[in-house]
Amino acid sequence: MNGIQEVVGSIPIGSTIPPKKPPQGGFFFCFLKPRLTNMNEASAIRRSACPGLYRLAPARDGFICRIKLALGTLTAGQARAIAAAARRYGSGVIEITSRANLQIRGLAAQDGDVLADALVDAGLGAASAAADDVRNVMVSPSYGIDPQALLDPAPLAREILVLLESRSAFHALSPKFSILIDGGESTAPLDHPHDIWLSAIDDSRYAFGLAGTLRDAPLGWVSTEDALKAVTATIETFLAAADGATRIRQLADPRAVAPPSLHPFENWRRSEPKALAHIGLHPHWVGARPPLGRLNPKRLEALAALADEQAKGLIRLTPFQSVLLPEPVAPAATLARLAEAGFITDAAHPLADLLACSGLSGCRSAHADTQADALSLAALGVGRNLHLSGCEKSCASARPAAHTLVAVAPGRYDLYRRAEGAASRFGEREASGLSLADAAARLAGA
Repeated sequence: MNGIQEVVGSIPIGSTIPPKKPPQGGFFFCFLKPRLTNMNEASAIRRSACPGLYRLAPARDGFICRIKLALGTLTAGQARAIAAAARRYGSGVIEITSRANLQIRGLAAQDGDVLADALVDAGLGAASAAADDVRNVMVSPSYGIDPQALLDPAPLAREILVLLESRSAFHALSPKFSILIDGGESTAPLDHPHDIWLSAIDDSRYAFGLAGTLRDAPLGWVSTEDALKAVTATIETFLAAADGATRIRQLADPRAVAPPSLHPFENWRRSEPKALAHIGLHPHWVGARPPLGRLNPKRLEALAALADEQAKGLIRLTPFQSVLLPEPVAPAATLARLAEAGFITDAAHPLADLLACSGLSGCRSAHADTQADALSLAALGVGRNLHLSGCEKSCASARPAAHTLVAVAPGRYDLYRRAEGAASRFGEREASGLSLADAAARLAGA
């Protein structure tokens, strides 16, 4: 266990770090003051449980602020600003989310306004809550630099971000409403669900799908020239027909909001990307993962320094809770420096894709300390394609893992195996109430 804990650094994952001023009493949300005057704090989406830059959400370890990053990319200067904010206002825990964003934990409610001001001044987020909430456009982390890609999705993704921020009618979308633009990269998040998804067929066409993942059959195809219009028309139609629905999947027939510009075709399927292609040494990037997707200010500052030195000051986050440094000057040396800073750089490591929610240290619903338990399992050599969930809600995973451990009591878990058509979202239950040692023994033989 000690070796794994040393990787985590000065703020060990799984430790309980008391917030500076923890929330008291019942469940409530902190709405922050607007920087502009066109906000609509009274709308239904402002009451979302989803944290944002301007809306702190309460947790057991304090409040959470989520920073939505354009295309999952930030500069070294912005990384330093986040590290400074986490050190000054939070507990020091910084998480990479499954949407390639960052969130700061352990905040005090009264610090929300000054925190938001500091982050916006660093160029992070939109200037109002209404615009910031809808900035949910995902791309593959190797966009623009991946030889496997069929086209670069970044121009279209940026156009959609501008559209979402600038059209006030679109601010009525849920903070969870999401769009994926896939260029065919080797790092594509195939299992992440989205309201709208586009995936490159060739250099002039996108497959177009609704309410699903890249593994689903598309509804048709649209030319690259018509893609922005197709997305716009879909959102307009959805908002007109929503009738209380906040996500396209909640409609009786999601196909009813498909744009008329789609061309029909059959038998297209997205090719399977290489597993864990975001980790390690690659011709155009190096990738690494902080253990369990958690950073601390010291590690984020080390990453920023390395980005300045090796990657023109750019850092990309991934929906797999990892980081990419694009086009490094000295790739092998960069990867070695990441390992020295405590990042996982080997795709075979148990912590390369082990998922765990915040657990007892951060969530009132959790039944076990999933962070500490995940590190214990990793120390036993178990962790690949494994998810530890503190309860049945499965907040930490956008996709089913091959195996899931669902906590039922401190140190006790039910074990599930992924299976299509199973009654549980986790799959088929194989065992109940396992200790960590028993779970590790079963998983080692799986």
